[in-house]
Amino acid sequence: MAVVATPAFFTNFERYQAEGIDLVVNTDFDLGGAGELGLAFTAHKYLTNEFLTTPTSAVVDCNGVYGTSCDPVPEFRATLRAAWMRDDFDASLLWRHIGDMAAQFLGNETGPV
Repeated sequence: MAVVATPAFFTNFERYQAEGIDLVVNTDFDLGGAGELGLAFTAHKYLTNEFLTTPTSAVVDCNGVYGTSCDPVPEFRATLRAAWMRDDFDASLLWRHIGDMAAQFLGNETGPV
């Protein structure tokens, strides 16, 4: 589990916090005369992704939402790569999953999202 707390002098935020869980699995299989098969899976689940602009403002929770205040960051994302190698020939397939996100609607949203 990783927690990132960015000091305020790097941003215009009073506080920024992102916390999540990462999972990475890599393995290879020897297929004998047929070559080698490699699999790589990476997944990330955000638990928190929030910021505070001033000590008296409300905390803005950007976990799984996008809008004028939040960059699009899904709660869950994953990739899976399968690669086959034989002699001088390589082939791979990449599958990427990006979890759904909702539009952010705050009281101060003025433009289209």
